[in-house]
Amino acid sequence: MKRICLILLLFSKIGFTQDCSSRVSQFEELDVDDVRPVIVDMLQYRKGTILTPSCKRRLDYLLAVCYEVTGNIDSARIFFSSTVEAATIEKTDSNLIRAQLQVSGFYSRRGNFTMARKFLTDGDQVARRLVKNYEGLGDKNNPTQNLVNPFDEVSVYNQEAKKFEEDLNSSQMEVLRLLFQTSGNLDLVTNKPEEAKQKLIRAYQYAKANPHDNTEGNILNNIGMIMIGEGNYQRAAEFLHEALLVAEKNADEASMVTILMNLSSCYLKTRKIPEASTFARRSRDLSEKNGYVARFSRASIFLAKSLNEEGNADEARRVLTTSIDTALKYGLQDELAYNYRQYAEIILKSSGDLGPALKYAAQCREYALAIKDSAFLGSTDLTLGKYFLRIGKYKEALEFTQQSLDFNY
Repeated sequence: MKRICLILLLFSKIGFTQDCSSRVSQFEELDVDDVRPVIVDMLQYRKGTILTPSCKRRLDYLLAVCYEVTGNIDSARIFFSSTVEAATIEKTDSNLIRAQLQVSGFYSRRGNFTMARKFLTDGDQVARRLVKNYEGLGDKNNPTQNLVNPFDEVSVYNQEAKKFEEDLNSSQMEVLRLLFQTSGNLDLVTNKPEEAKQKLIRAYQYAKANPHDNTEGNILNNIGMIMIGEGNYQRAAEFLHEALLVAEKNADEASMVTILMNLSSCYLKTRKIPEASTFARRSRDLSEKNGYVARFSRASIFLAKSLNEEGNADEARRVLTTSIDTALKYGLQDELAYNYRQYAEIILKSSGDLGPALKYAAQCREYALAIKDSAFLGSTDLTLGKYFLRIGKYKEALEFTQQSLDFNY
């Protein structure tokens, strides 16, 4: 009887295997702000199912991303590594490249550039089997610095991208897009913005030429953010508007939320406050409509900044109060840190009531320490330095301003 039960159980699990692709697709299509319950569901499904290598690769990638988002970096590392193992068993070059470059991106985000370059090189070598005579990232005799002119109009890049449609199939274009995108992102975090721009623009062209690739808007958005960082706001706005058109065309409201926030940031930098306010409000409204609670809180900051610049500090505070209540309800530590600092900044700029400013800045610092964000701690300590300077406590002002400088270094 035991043997019969075991055989039935095995056949039951084999039956599950046949459906694993559709079940993994359901996980891939989920759009939620809190992924912790999804992690539990995926782990239970993974434990109770015999997965094909393809399903295992896709599911473990989702788990890796979810763990990284929630700050469990050790678990993220394990599942990212598992995607490469599954892809190796799968024996499909395009999927192996995909897994290797996803792991490279993970190590790049974690600041482990040695491992990031290792997996980038591994992906590059596999790509040589798939795409012959491609524009090699690892070929020292073919430097990517000369690939594109980063000062051209976006329309020029769009026109040039058409040549790839004639020379390459969709799978080859996707591999090349991923290679240039991963390498560009690595250049960006290792302080090579010019190389990053050129590689990301080439990645965009491959995505643009490929009818089966939906990443072009995301890449345009990232290029726009690089240009905001460089202070080139006019070109940043050009890339961000193009990204918004792509997102609107694809009815991708999640991407629209992010792009609208970045446009608001860009126009705040150029003192075009009405435009900044309009884009921030659109982002906030879309977030609220779709239940994107984290992005609702983040968009609220840009709207509050715009309202405060318009001289409407009271409405700015109301916006942030609603945002903070939302972040507290869902335990969003990152958003609480950002919102508390913005509240303190608004008080410092618009009011003589400095007691609440210190309270909110101190709360901000508490959350910034919890999320271990050194860059954000730098800006938080600068806010506290401003506070103590305002009330004439120069020793404390100097202390926090020096800490801000140290964090920024």
